[in-house]
Parts: sequence; C-alpha cells; structure tokens
Amino acid sequence: MPHNKEATQQLLESLGLAPGSQQFADQWMSAWDGCALPDDSGFDKTLSHDIRRFTIFSEYNPRGGIPIRFVGDEITRLARADLTGLDYVDIAPPEARGERMRRVLAAVSGAIIRVTHQLTLKTGGEQFVETVSVPLREREDGLATLVCFMDVSGLMGQKDSPEPDAFAGVPDITEIVPIPGDATLAYPGAYPGQMAGKGLRREEQVKMISRAADRLVLNIIMDAMMASPLAGLDPVDYLIAITVGSANVSHIDNDANLSRQFAGLIEPDSLRHGISRAAISRATMLPLETVRRRINRLLEIGIFLERDDGIILSAGNKYKVDARTDRMHAQARLVERMFRDLRARGVTIA
Repeated sequence: MPHNKEATQQLLESLGLAPGSQQFADQWMSAWDGCALPDDSGFDKTLSHDIRRFTIFSEYNPRGGIPIRFVGDEITRLARADLTGLDYVDIAPPEARGERMRRVLAAVSGAIIRVTHQLTLKTGGEQFVETVSVPLREREDGLATLVCFMDVSGLMGQKDSPEPDAFAGVPDITEIVPIPGDATLAYPGAYPGQMAGKGLRREEQVKMISRAADRLVLNIIMDAMMASPLAGLDPVDYLIAITVGSANVSHIDNDANLSRQFAGLIEPDSLRHGISRAAISRATMLPLETVRRRINRLLEIGIFLERDDGIILSAGNKYKVDARTDRMHAQARLVERMFRDLRARGVTIA
C-alpha cells in the first residue's frame, strides 16, 4: 500500500530515538521511492558502514520461516555467534518467541517497532539498548524483509560485555507504531499528511479503531509486566493491582483542585480510599475466592495494605507497582500516539 513519507518522517522525529537509531531511521527514509518503502534489492549496501554493522536483515516468508540473511559484524561480535541462516524467531527462547513473532508480523504489515532491552553485564551491571525494526518493500515473490538496527553505543569500547543470553530475553518495552498511509493516493482530495476522513466507511473506521486499541492494550500490558519483574506478578495480579490503585484515587481524579495539586505525583497513602474485596471482585469480574487468595499474597509481599476502610495499593510498595511517574508518561505517550495514528488514517473521534 502507499505510505505518506512526510507524515512518517514527522512520526520518527516525535519518537525521541537514540542518536544511532535516528541515523538508521534517516537512512531508511532517504531510501524511500516516493510513497513506497525502500526496495529490498541492495538496501543493505545503501547504509553507511557505521550503521550497517549494527543491523540484522531477516526475510519473512508468509508460508513459514524467517531466516536471517545478514548480520552486522558488531552484532556478531556481541552475540559471539554467526546468526546468518538461523531463524529470527527460533533463536529466541521458547517463552519469548510469541512476542518476537508478534513484532515481526506487525512490522511486515506496515509498522515501525521500537524496543528497549535491559541487558545484564557479566560484572552484574546493566545496560539499556534500543532496537528499531523497519520493513522493506514486499518483493514479487511475496517475501518481505525486516531490518533491525541495534543501538549498542553504550557498550562500545567497554571491556565488560553482556551475558551470553542477554539478547534473548523478553524486552522491557515494545512500541508498535503504524506507518502512516498516503491519503493523497488512497483518497483523492485529501491534503498531504492527512487522510480524507469522509472517504472512510464506518466499517473501515471500526476496524482501524479496533486494531489501534489492540496495539495500545498490548503495549500497556507489556510495559506493566516488565515494570516490576522482581514482584513475580502475572496478568491477573496486575489486573487486581491496577483496579485497586484506580479505585483508591478515583475521588482525587474527580476533584479538580486535588487533581491539579497531585499532577505528576504519586498520591500518598493518606489520601487513598480503601476498597473491599467484594468490590474488587465485581470490578474485575473475578470470583471472590480468587480475589481473596490473590490479595492475601499481595498483602504478604507488601504491594497492598489493609486498613479499616479496605485495601489500598501502597504508594510506597517496594516493587513500585503502579507507582512510577515514568510509567504515567510512557502510557500517556502511547495513548497520544494511538490518536495520532488514527488521525493519520482519516479516523476522527468526537
């Protein structure tokens, strides 16, 4: 499908990519042919040497298999293995393959994938690494190439190196950002950078909104699950924790003065209103016995506190579950991006 190069360029600039990732994105954009993605033929040769050595090229075959056809020498050095010819998904541990496949399918369907990894160094330290994956134009044989750039500038020149399996874990944060479509071709009369919303049927808008909502939910769940790995919480625990935390501060959200006073802050326990187990069961639609069992464990590990007025999600819990201002900013960006993506596709929400 045709894409909007100008809108895609603006989108990339808004992401706040790491310097190396931004250089890779700029070189990918410069290889576009009008409204078409870069041609698969020889794209790796168009990349500068400094960028090319940090890239992985994989071929997605809809009939099965995602073999790696090129690995930059710095990636080979850090991985301490030649990955050429191996399957891009199969090289991940079993528990991470589903997530990696999800990212591949999203990218080859027309999306930019941004991932932040937290690597464990041999000395016990940690290093954050950003990867950006982009698709190339689908070939006539139906194959599609995914190009992944890994910004490991923080590891360059260091004697310390990652553990052997440091690159194989599930990422901390995954952002799936759809590439804007070109409305000027798809809907005559639209002006550059915006689709003609009146040309969209209701069914098209519903589909686009539904898929955007799915991406938002997946991104938020991934962010929540990776936020406090030491807590060992599963999705049901997080559902209960977020429900309790939301109920605790709902009165603050409804009070303009209090809401303004605590904007950008985590509300203290003294201002939180407790919620009963029965109310939690009703809000989550989970059996009361399940809620009781889960809450007992969350009380034991210090995430919840029990008071006379009910259960609260403690602002001072040591795992910082739902108590991080950086998560508020990250989730706000995800919601803002969802609306921006919808607008780029001509969907207007009253």
